[in-house]
Amino acid sequence: MDFLSHAALVGFMAGAAIIIGLQQLKGLLGITHFTTKTDAVSVLVSVYKSLHQQITSEEKVSWFHHFTYVLIKFN
Repeated sequence: MDFLSHAALVGFMAGAAIIIGLQQLKGLLGITHFTTKTDAVSVLVSVYKSLHQQITSEEKVSWFHHFTYVLIKFN
């Protein structure tokens, strides 16, 4: 591609990957009521609202510990 810079192509592909990944959270987390919008903020708000209603406190603590472990392990 001679017409677009490398930074523009990488930015576009990264943005597309983030949007696709966020849209896959519905199936991954088993969310039944999900937004039909595709912007990142609407999807994250929908995921937060769904998880806030479905997950118990013990599960939240467990997820937090796993997430913290992954951050520490791979940093």
